[in-house]
Amino acid sequence: MRTIILLDALSLGGAEKQALLFGAWLQNEKKCTVEIWHFMPGDGSAKIVCDRYNLKTKEIGYFRGLARFLYPKQIWEYAKLFKSFKPDLLLGYTNQPDLLLGLIWKKTGAKYFIWGQQGIEAGGYKFEKKVDKMALDNTPIFISNSINGADFLRNELHIPSEKIKVIYNGPEKLDATFSREDWHRKLGLDPTDFVCLMVAHIALRKDHNTLLKAWKIVKENLEPKGIKPVLLLAGMLGNATQELLDLSLDLEIFGNVKFLGNIKDITGLNLAADIHVLSSNTEGLPNSLLEAMNLGLPVIGTNIPGILEAVGEENTCYLSEPKDFNGMALNILKFATNSSLKEEVGKRNKARISEYFSLQNMCDEHWKIIQKEIK
Repeated sequence: MRTIILLDALSLGGAEKQALLFGAWLQNEKKCTVEIWHFMPGDGSAKIVCDRYNLKTKEIGYFRGLARFLYPKQIWEYAKLFKSFKPDLLLGYTNQPDLLLGLIWKKTGAKYFIWGQQGIEAGGYKFEKKVDKMALDNTPIFISNSINGADFLRNELHIPSEKIKVIYNGPEKLDATFSREDWHRKLGLDPTDFVCLMVAHIALRKDHNTLLKAWKIVKENLEPKGIKPVLLLAGMLGNATQELLDLSLDLEIFGNVKFLGNIKDITGLNLAADIHVLSSNTEGLPNSLLEAMNLGLPVIGTNIPGILEAVGEENTCYLSEPKDFNGMALNILKFATNSSLKEEVGKRNKARISEYFSLQNMCDEHWKIIQKEIK
C-alpha cells in the first residue's frame, strides 16, 4: 500500500509525533511504502524521528490556503503532484494538510483519505471559506484522538456523527539517553531541588504565563523550607519566548526557570523531574501528558476537556481552572514535600496509560478502517 502522510512542517508537535509513529508502523509492520510530505522545512525536529524509523521525506512548498479565483488551477496542480506518487492512502493530521487533501484526494487516484483531528484548534482556523466546506464534504472519515476533538468536529464543523471515529493516541516508549543523575548534572540541579517539567511549544496558546505566576508562589512557599524549586520548559522557542523571559525577570524567578528549547531525550528529562505540568487553555489529547504518565509521573494541568480526558476523573483534584495561577500553585505544592503522594499518583497514572492509551491499539484501530475501505 502506497501512503503519503502530509504535514505542515518537519517540526515535532504532538500531532506530528503521532503521524510519524503510525507511518513507521505502516512501513515496518505492514510493509507499506510510506513517505512524509511537508509544506515547509520547519525546525527539523520531526526529521530526527523520520530518520530513526527510515521514513522518506519530501518538501512540496509553502501552502496557506487557496486563492479565491485560482483555486481550481491550484487544486489541479496539487492533485497532479500527488498523483505522480500513485498513492493508495492519504493522511493529514493538522488543518492545512487536511484541507488540501480533502480537496484533491479523489483526483490523485488514491483509494482513501483520512482526516486526522489531533486538536480542537480553539482560536485557530475558522473553516469559513467555500473551499473549506468542499474539503469537509469530500472527506470520507474523520479520526479524532479524543472525545473532545470529536465534539469539535460535530458541533463546530458540523460533521455528521457517522463520519467521526475516536481513536486514542498512544505514547511512544523510548529509553532514556541520559539518566536522572546525568540530567541533574547537565542542568546544575541539586538532588534536593523540586523539579517540575512542561513540554510544549513556547507559544501563546500554551499559556506559560499562568505557570510562571504559579511558580512565583511555589518559590515563595518552598525556599523558606530550604527547597529550591526549578521549572524546566522544554519545547520549540516560539512567539511567547521573549514575553516569558521578561515575565520571569519581573516575577524574580529567572534563576528558577530554565528555557531548554527542543530536547531529543524527553524520556530522560521526564525521569529527571518530580512532576509534569501543562498550563494550556486548549488541547485535544496532550501527548506530553501521556508520555509523562506512562513514566509514572504525577501531572498537574488546567481543567479543560482534553487534559481531563487524559488524566481521568480520579485526577481532577490536581487540575485548576484556566488562568488560575493560585490554584495551579496549590496543586503543585501538594507534591513538593510528599513523596508518598508522588509515588501513589504516579503509579495510578502509569496504570491508566496501560489500560486506555496504547500505541499498538491506535495503529490496529486505524488499520481496521483502512483494510475495510482499501480492498
